[in-house]
Formats: sequence, structure tokens, C-alpha cells
Amino acid sequence: DPNEMLKSGAGTGANKEHRKRYGLMIVAQVGFALPVLVAAIVLLRAAWQSSNPEMLFRRYGYDARPMVSGSVPMMPGPPKPGQRRVIRSLTAATEIVDRALKSPGVVAAAATIFEPVADRMVTVDGPDGVIREEMAHQWGYRKVTSGYLRTVGLRVSQGRDFTEGEADGNAVILDHGSAMFLFKGANPIGRAIKFGKASSNQPWLRVVGVIADPRSREQVERADYTTGYRLGLVYRTFAAHDSIVADQALQSFGVIARARGSTDLVAARLQRALLARL
Repeated sequence: DPNEMLKSGAGTGANKEHRKRYGLMIVAQVGFALPVLVAAIVLLRAAWQSSNPEMLFRRYGYDARPMVSGSVPMMPGPPKPGQRRVIRSLTAATEIVDRALKSPGVVAAAATIFEPVADRMVTVDGPDGVIREEMAHQWGYRKVTSGYLRTVGLRVSQGRDFTEGEADGNAVILDHGSAMFLFKGANPIGRAIKFGKASSNQPWLRVVGVIADPRSREQVERADYTTGYRLGLVYRTFAAHDSIVADQALQSFGVIARARGSTDLVAARLQRALLARL
């Protein structure tokens, strides 16, 4: 009983046994307090980073504060055994964007889906006319609706952005780091790449633009430790003939909306608008 220990003079040198128990209590208190203190510091740091414009800029390269992001499942609810759903990518993505733009407080919106690269390899039609394959870990790209870059605030420094109604799916935009890696400093605009081996049946895509990343290389590397081991920010438009076979509830389209006003309120409205399509 701590009260009895204190009454008997614990910690005053009057009783060795009580002094030993008192010391153990202090060790236990400090032991329990340290994890709580560390957790509090981590929580405060995360809260500060999530609201600090400079930290957001270092992570994304643009101001992410007035934005809302989420996902729309391709197959609502757990699929039944053998259940599959064929989805026209461009049709579904366009519908998602249209619904998002009709939601109050949304000033711009885009839909996207991540696609892995076959064999983690990209084939490049080099400026010297030599076809070569480049391989790295964790390579992938994003299929996007035409307004994606404008919605998130990424600027094209070379070439052009995607155009409205560009539905052939053969246009691709690279970030500066990926362009340097694939084309070794040569001008990539108008060059062709293929997401897969040279012998694969993947289509050739034409590079139409390069994204300007206002961050330094050091800032990019601090924000993403996989830099240098993957294809960076690489985007391709949805093609009219693209289709996806959904066979699990986890597959989903991403949606990004730039908001006016409270992002919490816009997020709630956007959720209702997008759930209505399921």
C-alpha cells in the first residue's frame, strides 16, 4: 500500500526495505510514463505535419490542404464465389468525375487507378534509335482522367498537359526524374515507351509532357525513400477501349477533389454523391 509506505518514512532512509520498494515504484512509473510521452510527441508531430503547408509541400510538391481524396470500389460488398464484373474504365472514371463536380464545394475533380508494370520493366525508344529495356523495383503508373494534373496542381514544364476528350490512351506524361532516368538527359517529348518488355504486346505510348517538380532532389528523396528504385510520377490517360475485370471488393478507383470551404463538409457530400452510383 503506497500510503503505508509513505507513512512509515519510505525514501527517507529510515527503512531499507521500504526504500527499495519506493525505488521500484519510481522505476515503474518512469517506465510507464516514457511510452506515453513518446506517443504524445509522435501524435503532435503528425498533427503538425498534416496541417503545415511547408511539410505538405515537401511530401507532395503542391499544396494539398484544400483537397479531398478517397476511393470508389469497383465491386460493392464481398463478391460471391466466381463473381466477376467487367468495367469500362473510361466510362466509370468519367461518371465518378461528373458526380464529384456536381457535389457542392468541389471546384475540380479527377479519377485515377494504379497499374503495375509487367515484369517491372519499361521499354524505351531512345533518341539514338536504339530500343532498350530499363528495369527497377516497384514500378507502376497511374491511369487518370484528363484533368488530373490541374486538379492536384502539378505543372507541365515541357510539352503539354492531357487534353479534354483525349481517349486514345496513348499519351503519357513523366515527372522530371523519370524522364532523366529513361532518356538519360535527352529531350523525351515525342519519344515512345512501353510498359513491359520489348517483346510484350503492350502498346507503345507517346511522351507528350514532363512535370515540373519544384522540390529539390533532396526533398523528393526525404519524402519518398523509394526514389531511384521505381518509375516516379508517370501518368497515362484512360483509353476508350480499356476494361477491368473486377473480382474482389478491394479493387477501387481513386478520386481526388479540390475543395472550396471546409474539406470535412466537402468530403461528406462527396461520399454521398459517389456512394449513390454503387
